[in-house]
Amino acid sequence: MGKPIAANATLTNAIEALYFSRAALLVAQRMDTRRTEEDRAFFEAQARTLDSSITELTQLEAALLAHQRGAATEAQAAVMLGDVVLDATVRDGNRVTKTELANKSGLGAQHVFGARVDDLTGEELELEPAAVVHAADRFVDVPDFTSKARVEAALRGAAARQEEALTARSTVARAGTQLESRAAAAIVRASEALAGVEGALVARFPGQYRYCGSFFKPTTRAKRKKD
Repeated sequence: MGKPIAANATLTNAIEALYFSRAALLVAQRMDTRRTEEDRAFFEAQARTLDSSITELTQLEAALLAHQRGAATEAQAAVMLGDVVLDATVRDGNRVTKTELANKSGLGAQHVFGARVDDLTGEELELEPAAVVHAADRFVDVPDFTSKARVEAALRGAAARQEEALTARSTVARAGTQLESRAAAAIVRASEALAGVEGALVARFPGQYRYCGSFFKPTTRAKRKKD
């Protein structure tokens, strides 16, 4: 037999438990012919006490799924693609700067991009945009060359877009955390609602613990009866 869900149940388990108990209460009106009209009205009333929890949790489930598949996925994709684009922009800029400063005196591409460009592209995800901006700032120290303004602008633009993507991802993550917090609170309320149903059943049918337990979703697979 089943029991009401714990307050720390998963969202999926909580929804399934609510639907099971609601269905069992409504089904009891026709399946248990031993019961009086008052009992059937009791079953109906107890089933309705779960409606608000079902509505709340299913709406939160839909909101979380939409968030995960929509805004969260888009934000993550933007960061991942932005990182690839930023790395490619740095490598392209390094190559062009090296080529066009090759025959000029003064500081070269290493001053801007470092001795190993991999050190710049290998920066931590959240730190790389700022590191690229700092690299672009160093263009002022090297001699002028044909593509200097274009390369610097490309670096700053790619870094700015990646910074925006990282900020957007953080904002989206906070929204997801808020949804999860609301769901956790709603699960606690659902657990209390199911516990209230259990208490009402036990009070109405004292001593019939197996019967009362049949109104709750089993937490383990039930044993098959012998033939």
